[in-house]
Amino acid sequence: MPAEKPRPGPVKTTLSLPEEAVSVMRELAEERNVSLAEVVRRALTIEKFLTDARKDGCRILVEDPEKLIKELIIF
Repeated sequence: MPAEKPRPGPVKTTLSLPEEAVSVMRELAEERNVSLAEVVRRALTIEKFLTDARKDGCRILVEDPEKLIKELIIF
């Protein structure tokens, strides 16, 4: 019986970001009671989802409180 491959663990990464981006990250982390790393993980997950949806021909729509629907244009 072959041995299972070890699952890769977290990889430590350093990012250089503008102070404004770091402020936004801190604000989001505090609002959600999560770490800065978790904010980045969630942002990447959302970015991947939206990018894949666009590749599949989907339109990304947002409805505001007045029921106005806007399309998000993602490059």
